[in-house]
Amino acid sequence: MDQTENIANNINSIHDDNCEKYVIGTFMNDNEAFFDTEDILNDDCFYNIKNREIYDAIKEITSKGDNANLITIPPILKKNGSNILLPELVNISEKVSLVSCYKFALRLSELSQKRKMFSIGYYIQNACCNENEDIGDIISNIRKRMDNIPDAKSENYITLKDSIGKVNKIVTDNLSNAKNVIGTETGFKQIDDKGGFQKGNFIVIAGETSQGKTALALSMALNAIRNDNKIAFYSMEMTNSELTSRLIAMVSEIPSSKILYGKLSKEELDKFDVAVRELVDKNLFYDDRDSSSIDVIISSIRTMVKKYGIKGAFIDYLQILNSTKGFRGNNDEQFMGEVARRLKNLAKELGIWIVALSQLNRNLENPVPSLSRLRSSGQIAEAADIVMLVYRPEYYSKKYPEPFQNANTEGTAMIDICKGRNIGVTKFLCKFNARCTLFYPDDNIGFYHAPSNDDSPF
Repeated sequence: MDQTENIANNINSIHDDNCEKYVIGTFMNDNEAFFDTEDILNDDCFYNIKNREIYDAIKEITSKGDNANLITIPPILKKNGSNILLPELVNISEKVSLVSCYKFALRLSELSQKRKMFSIGYYIQNACCNENEDIGDIISNIRKRMDNIPDAKSENYITLKDSIGKVNKIVTDNLSNAKNVIGTETGFKQIDDKGGFQKGNFIVIAGETSQGKTALALSMALNAIRNDNKIAFYSMEMTNSELTSRLIAMVSEIPSSKILYGKLSKEELDKFDVAVRELVDKNLFYDDRDSSSIDVIISSIRTMVKKYGIKGAFIDYLQILNSTKGFRGNNDEQFMGEVARRLKNLAKELGIWIVALSQLNRNLENPVPSLSRLRSSGQIAEAADIVMLVYRPEYYSKKYPEPFQNANTEGTAMIDICKGRNIGVTKFLCKFNARCTLFYPDDNIGFYHAPSNDDSPF
């Protein structure tokens, strides 16, 4: 056996074809697994050329926001000149390991690095056995090749100098009195003056039943799309027609129930037409799939970001969610904590904000909301950057708590930002139009704003 053949045999042994197939097969059945391993895998991790071609096809499909499966992959393979037959693809798709996929992906990454090291070793051996290269050039080439081994993407790293430049710009903008909503405007200055909803934020809007959580979320969504932001709205309780009728109601001041089920007068039809003209070109997206699976919603948000460039997403609401990757079981607190952490990580990864609505446990004797009453899990609050509680004492025929005890409760609501990482904590009053379910600011409300003494971030 000559040296070249021996080297080829050795490098051929540094791969695991079965492991490659399990990773590819899992991707074909669950695209979320592809995104979970995107930071550690690349083309070089697949030694088998057919496996690499399938991986490239999956990467091409998901980069467009589409779902990679047995239907969408074959046309891409054909376009790319691959000779992989459908039966081969089906056979690989039957190899699924959701639990171990990340571990298998790590193995493929390590094997890829070993192959590169083996090639470097062969280069060193060959270069040292002849006089063709200067020793300085050999050392330089070795260093360059070694630098190419890590998988980490250099663009993920930011120097302190770069970060200081960003902070300096914010300070300069503040001094110039320029509009300083670096995130998405909500329509409420107590939030917008601190930058609005920002990239990477996970925000929780919580309240008891009938306090207006969905209405507040839609009011903020309306303000966001009016400022030309692209957002998505997921509701497990309302259809897209019901959500849209609510938005039209907010603009037209015609009750959504009448829009959907009643006959509009001539005056109302005119208002309806004006509202429709305002909203028709706004960038609000729904996902029509009838699913309350957190896995499906996360996959959909990824698609919305890739296809439409959304800046944020609303999810209504947390306690309805379940998972396709396993039974929810009896431990609601653990499950809710996991959901909250996944949404926070997703927001940070994609550079968007995510607002999730949450129920509060009832307290008929004292319905004033508090952070400790978040239903199912205190872990939700731990994962959240911002938690805001909605309270309408008018619904309970009660008064506001301090410092708003003298404020009029009719047609008003209290927003309690009880956790505000980077924006501090505060409470303020706003208007609530029950007829069209619209929350909106009004600086003329008595005691409309009462900042907390502790403005430090969590």
